[in-house]
Amino acid sequence: MTTIVTTIAIISPGDMGHAIGRVILSNNPHTKRVITNLNGRSQRTKALSYSAGIIDTESDEELLRRADIILSIVSPSEAAAVAHRFSRHMSLNRDNAIYVDMNAIAPQTTCSIASNFSEDCFVDGSIVGLPPRVNEYSPTIYLSGKHAQKVAHAIGDTSMLDIRV
Repeated sequence: MTTIVTTIAIISPGDMGHAIGRVILSNNPHTKRVITNLNGRSQRTKALSYSAGIIDTESDEELLRRADIILSIVSPSEAAAVAHRFSRHMSLNRDNAIYVDMNAIAPQTTCSIASNFSEDCFVDGSIVGLPPRVNEYSPTIYLSGKHAQKVAHAIGDTSMLDIRV
């Protein structure tokens, strides 16, 4: 029997991103792969990513080639630019990955970002709370959109993340 592995990309594996990646991998080590592009990232971010078991693809193109789901976990001021960067690549190269904007941004900004993607490729999300820590804290992740349930399933069932669709 072949195990199907879901590849989840995290843009960017800083404090929150690497912690989410660690939780995804710790609860689903044989069915999930977490990747990122560490090109141009700080040594601290690289160390956090490697410690969580996140694989460096070294380019956005390679990340998009391999990813089934892309979680954008960046500062709100970067959300629109990052989404634009990835929507351009996705429209040219790969239309079946799902882009999930997980940033605390205004509804108008979300609508603007969503307009860059087809309905089949975009899920709106939000993370409320601090990064997950064993026996300390479990953030709540809200997801909405046509494929929100698929994203929730891909992230996996874990007590470390309270996922609500």
